[in-house]
Formats: sequence, C-alpha cells, structure tokens
Amino acid sequence: MKKRKIVIRLTVGFLILMVVCTMLSRTVYRLMLPDVRVETPTSRSLTDPMTYSAEIGYVNTEDITAQAEWEVLSVNVQVGSEVKAGQQLMTIRSDEADVERKQLVLNQKMAQTRVNSTAGMEREQAQIDLEKADLALQKHDEIYPKDGIVVAKNDGIVSEVNCKPNQTVTGTQIRIKTAATSYCVTWELPMQNVGGFEVEDEVECVVANSEELLFQGSASISDVSVPDEMGMVTMTAAFAAQRDIYLSDAATVTMTPPSTTYETVVPRSSLQKVGDSDAIYVVNTQPSMFGDHTTVKLTAVTVLEQNNRYAAVQVKLERTDRIVVNTSKPLFDGADVKIVE
Repeated sequence: MKKRKIVIRLTVGFLILMVVCTMLSRTVYRLMLPDVRVETPTSRSLTDPMTYSAEIGYVNTEDITAQAEWEVLSVNVQVGSEVKAGQQLMTIRSDEADVERKQLVLNQKMAQTRVNSTAGMEREQAQIDLEKADLALQKHDEIYPKDGIVVAKNDGIVSEVNCKPNQTVTGTQIRIKTAATSYCVTWELPMQNVGGFEVEDEVECVVANSEELLFQGSASISDVSVPDEMGMVTMTAAFAAQRDIYLSDAATVTMTPPSTTYETVVPRSSLQKVGDSDAIYVVNTQPSMFGDHTTVKLTAVTVLEQNNRYAAVQVKLERTDRIVVNTSKPLFDGADVKIVE
C-alpha cells in the first residue's frame, strides 16, 4: 500500500513537472517569436491634401491716391468705417492743383464764349475746343478733388488709411473695399502641384488671428497665373465673410486634387517583394489548448497606385483581416508570430 502511494505521488509529480516544462518551453518559444504590428485594410483616396500659407487681400478695391503734393487738412474716416458713395473721406489742399484748375476753368469759359459768338467752321472748331476743355477739367477733378473734398465713389468699408491731418503727402492711399464684394486670398505653389485645378474650382480656406477663428469655408479659385521663371504659380480665390478681416490676419488654403477612392488600401510598410511581384502577410489566429495560435500567410497582391504612406492593392481581403505592417524578425509563409500593440 505504501509502495502504491509512492508510485502515485511520483506519477503526479512527473505529470506536474511535464506540464511546468511544457508551459515553460511554450513561454520561451513565445518570447522567441517575431513581434508583429498589424493594421486592417481601408477604403480611401491616395491623394493627400496640400496646404499653403496665403496672403489676404480685397476684391474690387477703390484706391484714392495723392497724385501730387497734398496738404492733408482733415481725415474723416478710419479703417473699418462704413461709407456711402459721395460721403466725405478727407479734405486736402494743393496750391498747384488750385492754380491748374483755375486755368482749366478759364479755358472752358473761353471755349464756351467762342461757341456762343461764332458760326460755321469757326464755331465747329470752338465746339471741339470746348469738348477738350470739358474733358481736361473732368480728368483734373478725378485726380485732384474739387474744392479739396475727397469723397467715396462707392458704398464700402475703409480698409487702409495712410495719412493724417497736417501732413503733406504724395502717393498716399485711402483704400475702400466695396461692401458688395468680398475678400481674397493669394498663394504660391510649384507648377507640378497645380494638377487639374482651374478657375471656379473650390479650395478650403481658413483665416484666423492670434485670438480666434475668423473664417472657415470653401472659396472658388478666381485666377491662376502662368508659371514664373522659378516654376511657381500664383492662385487667387475670393470668399465672402461675415466680419471684418485685416491684411495682418493669417490665412491658409488647402487644395485636395480630384482622385480615385480605392476599395482596398494598405500601409506601404506592409508590402513585401517576392521576386518581381508584391505580397503582404495576412494574420491567421486559431484557438489551441495553450491559447491562440497565430501564424501569417504570404498573400500575393497587385499594386494599383501608391503614395509615400499607402498603397492601393488588388486582392481579396475582408475589412477585419489583419495585415503585418512591422515585424521584429524576418517572416516566411506559415511563420508563428506574436501580435503586439
């Protein structure tokens, strides 16, 4: 009886030792397996959006510029002021312009007198001289405002004022952005990135300052320049905004070229070269008495298109299939692996 108990104990001990050795060897074996990272296939386009920094401008601006020396007497508006057509913007004085206008008015009166007092060919010539005098006075008043009063030609918003009272200026602008028009953004890009973009195509635009987002939405391309000597193309897009935006605000434009959406797209890191062909490793997991048993199957694929991150492939895969995108050791068809996060 005692001998039988010893045999039983030895048998149980041996079995326990076998189980421990098996578990230990299994653990050692798993530690030696290649660590693989996996991802699942997706449907997507391989064309990545392109984002560029842009400069903000105004569409259909009205520039009121000092064509000669103006002595600024008063400025009646500031940036952001809403004005109506004919509203006074500033008053100026120009002695040179005043003398010139007096002479033009005199010429006009003299021509009118000749028209009234002559006949025949002489009267026809006087009429021509009167028309010239009228045109000269009109052009003068467009450059040098009558009575020194500068007025807005259209309804709008003042977007730039570069002068102040008691200052003599030349070439200084009071720029008016008409209320009925919009802002614009301008950006440069390499000619090879233009692709199929044309006038009226839409881009995504974001305008912000240091404190808040001012505008975000789509904008239509209104102009595409010819490439310059450096191969750069300038594009312009106009957009309507619900609030004041200034030239100092930051703008970005995102262009997404038209492209094909592929049914099966995998990371490029998953591609393996097998001779002249391409393949991927697909993970297969089956339950076993010691837990899940994970292997990989080398599966041939046809690459349809690829970029620097992804490849569109022709192969029969399920959305739940897992593809090896990184491995700690070289793999082969049927190799045991360990999946890591």
